[in-house]
Amino acid sequence: MKTKRIIKTLIIIITCAILVFCIDAKAASAGLMVSSNNVTEGDTFTATVNMSSAAAWNIHVAASGPVSGCVINQADDSYDSNTGQLKNIDKTFSATCTATGPGTITISLSGDVSSYNADAGKIEKSKLSGTATVTVSEKQVPSPSPSDSPSPSPSDSPSPSPSDSASPKPNSDKDKESNKKSTNNNVKDITVDGKSATKVDAHNYTMTVGNGSSTVTIKAVLEDSKAKVSGTGTKDLKVGENEFEIVVTSESGSKNKIKLVITRKESNSLENLAEALENESGNEVEIKIEYDTKLTAED
Repeated sequence: MKTKRIIKTLIIIITCAILVFCIDAKAASAGLMVSSNNVTEGDTFTATVNMSSAAAWNIHVAASGPVSGCVINQADDSYDSNTGQLKNIDKTFSATCTATGPGTITISLSGDVSSYNADAGKIEKSKLSGTATVTVSEKQVPSPSPSDSPSPSPSDSPSPSPSDSASPKPNSDKDKESNKKSTNNNVKDITVDGKSATKVDAHNYTMTVGNGSSTVTIKAVLEDSKAKVSGTGTKDLKVGENEFEIVVTSESGSKNKIKLVITRKESNSLENLAEALENESGNEVEIKIEYDTKLTAED
């Protein structure tokens, strides 16, 4: 009988150890990767951060060397709307990078991710670090060989007849006028309710707003006053990610399509209290305060 009790006790201890190991195995993590480690000058590639089992995150990606774009700045948290508790999710963030010259591009990952341990009722934070390198080769321009462009002899070049130079070709004036029109379809800034959105690259912008922002006003500041823009104005927001397309058309007719992703938080917090008070129409504002929030005298 005593032996059976000892065996049962050992089984309970082993089971608890397995449970603790499983809880620890769910720690949040994030890794950095690039779509290619070798590119040619002028090529584009993608930098991606794969995040797993995270309830809150503060992720930053920056690049140095001959590159443009390649920037990720994401900070947010995830809540279960049914329980009102943090929940661990998997998420992917990406940015488009353009190699602007030969050399080596270094891409760095920093910040932190936190998982929520529901059994222990606490947040477990993990620091992030990591780098990736991309080698950029110089773009080769082939030189034409002498045989590709033989010089015509005087006898091979017919003399123009008087009718060839008597009048200009049809539509030549219109062609010249079209060539003078601006092709600039770039934006200086995109604002959401007067605040600048975060530029991911030339064609992608992001913004996070409080739960009280059910509608926002989107504006675009253009580099060329002759260009036209569509897709701006007052927009309705649902909780979570909202995607909008802004199209800038240059004077010459070329279009630049820009994607703006606005994330509306599921609840208000002390960090966005001022924004919540400004956006709520009533006198009462519901604020969610986490168990580890530190209140100051001003709060």
